[in-house]
Formats: sequence, C-alpha cells, structure tokens
Amino acid sequence: MKYLHLYELTKVTIGYKRAVIMDLQTGEYDLIPLQLAEIVGERKNINIVNLFQKYNQLEEKDIIQDYISFLITKRYAYKTKTKISRKLFQNFNLNFLTPSLIDNSIIDLGEKVNIENIIKFSEQLIELGCKHLQIRIFHSHNLDFIYSILTTIHNFQFSSIELIINHNYAFNKTDYLSRFEKFGKLKYVMVFNFEFDEYIESKRENNMGNFIFLKQRNIDCNSCGKIDHNYFTVNSAFYRESLAFNSCLNKKISLDENGNIKNCPSMSAGYGSIKEVKLIDVIENKSFNRFWNITKRDIKTCKVCEFRDICSDCRVFLEDENDILSKPLKCNYNPYKPLQN
Repeated sequence: MKYLHLYELTKVTIGYKRAVIMDLQTGEYDLIPLQLAEIVGERKNINIVNLFQKYNQLEEKDIIQDYISFLITKRYAYKTKTKISRKLFQNFNLNFLTPSLIDNSIIDLGEKVNIENIIKFSEQLIELGCKHLQIRIFHSHNLDFIYSILTTIHNFQFSSIELIINHNYAFNKTDYLSRFEKFGKLKYVMVFNFEFDEYIESKRENNMGNFIFLKQRNIDCNSCGKIDHNYFTVNSAFYRESLAFNSCLNKKISLDENGNIKNCPSMSAGYGSIKEVKLIDVIENKSFNRFWNITKRDIKTCKVCEFRDICSDCRVFLEDENDILSKPLKCNYNPYKPLQN
C-alpha cells in the first residue's frame, strides 16, 4: 500500500502545543502531536514512500510507522495501492445554514409558573422555526404539575425537548419513569439532587427517552457555562456551526423564571417581558444577536486551543467581565501548557 487518505469526515484542529483529530461520523476524537497533524494536513494521496524518505532516520521511521498504525487502527484513515483522482473525493461542505430564525431555546420555570407566558413563548418559537427546547426547573415541584406542563409543551411542533428538574423527595425513580417515558419528543430527563447517580439509556432507535439521575446538588441558572471534556460535541453539524458561529448562543433565545426574554437565562441583560414584547422584534435587535457570530477563533485563549471546534462556549461567565472576547471563566484548561501525565 503506497498511499494514505483520511476519511471524508475526519478533521484535524491544530492548537498551540497539540492537535485534535476527530471523526465527525462516529464522535471519536484523540489528541495528537503537531507533527502528525502536519503530516495529515493534506488528506488526499499522502505518499507513504515519500513520507519515509523524508523521515529517514531509524527512530523517525518508527514514529511514522506508529502514526500510520494509529490512523488505520482508529479508522481515521485508509490505505490504497494507487493514487486516487481528486475528482473522486467528495468536498465536505463547511457551510452551516438552517432555515429557522431560531434553532434552540431554554425555558426556566420558577416557584410561580405562569402557564400563559409559556404558551405564548412556545407559540412564537414555533413561528420562528425553533425545533429544540430545553426546560429547566430548579425549584421542587409536584411531578403531576410538571407532567401537565410537559403535556402542554409536547403539543407544540418541537422536534426534541430536554427536561432538567430538581428532585422531589416525595417521589422515586419509578415515578419519574412512569410519568415521562411516554413522551416521544423527550430527548432526556435529568433529575438532580437525587439519592444516587444512574443513567438509563433509551431502547429507542432514535435515542430519545434517556433518563439521567444525579446526586449533584444546588444546580441553578448560574451552574451553566462549565467547559469540560465531558461536554465536547463531535459531529458534523456542531463542527460546521462552530467554524462560523457561537457554539452556544447562535440562534438561541430564552425565557427566564420571571418571563423575561434573554439570550441565555443566566445573562443579566433582558429584552422585555414575553407579555409585552414579540420574539421577532427581539432577534432583530443588534445588541441581542451580536453574540451569534462570536466564534472560538475570536476568543482569547480559545483561539489557540486544539479543542475549539468541539467545545461549547459561554459568553456569560468570563475571566474578564468587561471583555466580551474573554476566555470562559469556568474553563480550567490551558492550551499553552504541557499536558501532565
């Protein structure tokens, strides 16, 4: 075998000291040295013979062989005997376009819930083309009440709904499963303040209907914005969006506990009450949508991070609250430093 090729959905992001190779189809990713990133930078027809001639020292050849074995074993690349015409390679479309004016939304429900606000907000979300909704309930409510709220929202034409709720100790795991597993649009139900940690994976083919029980305490709207490898997203849509838009706030609109319209419920800036303001007028406000086009390549520190294309972002909690391009406050990773074993 003479030539090495990366698969179409294998992508490489180069950082300051390291790089990441990822498979946007399987969701797998690995840290790789900069040397390997430079080798696979041209994915079409990498001549293996020429590669070994370039790195002709015995130690170098061993390293190159290890690189090739790694790429083949992890299915990031494949070998061919002959050179493949560039016309046969598909061009991966990096454009991220959606027909909706709003793609996703968050509704926070407080101790006092105004169902009219929820209905009005949801109706306008559907008019704007919103398909994905997250409902967060940080206060303890009766499950029957939450069930009735979800039943109302489930009737709207959302494609997926995520439910995050505070555990009510009057109920057990079976109570949650029996009330919520019938909702076909529920992507997952996350219950925090629970007695134990447990993940119940859905048996549905579309992977909807997962249940997550967490012992984690004191979750509220100020708990968001955490940047961690557990929250990395490796797929084609997220990758393409992150290249051109903000990976958290692009085409997002939210309703806080008091019925105020915001980019994110954690933000202090609001754009009026849902009782008085239309969502279409809010999203046309330049101060509202200015966050949408802030990419990781604009953000200090993030711009040289090898994880920038699979990592979410936060423009609420910042290292420098006076600098909108400041690094997320809740990220502890430093791409300038060597990794510790």
